Amino acid sequence: MKMIALLAFSALATVASAGTPTKEVRDAQNYDTLLRYYPKRALAAGEQGLVGFTIRLDKAGQPTACEVTHSSGFRKLDDETCNLMLSHGVFKPMKNEAGNRTSSSHEGVVNWKIPGHSGLHAAPIAVTAANAPEKKICKRELKTGSMASYERTCMSKREWLLMSDQMKESWEELQGRKGMTNGM
Repeated sequence: MKMIALLAFSALATVASAGTPTKEVRDAQNYDTLLRYYPKRALAAGEQGLVGFTIRLDKAGQPTACEVTHSSGFRKLDDETCNLMLSHGVFKPMKNEAGNRTSSSHEGVVNWKIPGHSGLHAAPIAVTAANAPEKKICKRELKTGSMASYERTCMSKREWLLMSDQMKESWEELQGRKGMTNGM
């Protein structure tokens, strides 16, 4: 199933008017949200463009991974796209033919555009394995001190491995000191 999105955020659900917001209201809210998370260096340099992505969702509709499929030509915008979708995207869980929730994968596009900037977008560049930003992987864990609230942590595979190695070193150091007698 394919989905084209120009940012689906929980903040967009709260609209002053009753009922479904108009396309113009949704676009204005998307624009405000996008501008809030625009990478500062990219904004100052006037970088803008379309970034295609694929996002994977678990059975609850929570993002588990994101990968850039088409580049804007600007690394900061490409990197921020998955960070933005994983941190702020809100998705509905998908159901199969039997009505059971199922994991899913969707494609989308973020249009990084600077307000009042007349620059034209170049066509998105298909991403190859050689020039792809690192895929982001999310894990959902119970928040400390809470029995009902979860938090999502998203990092690249390299970042997850580095964090794991650092934790192992800390535990090995602690266990080594605790059980050692240093020959005494």
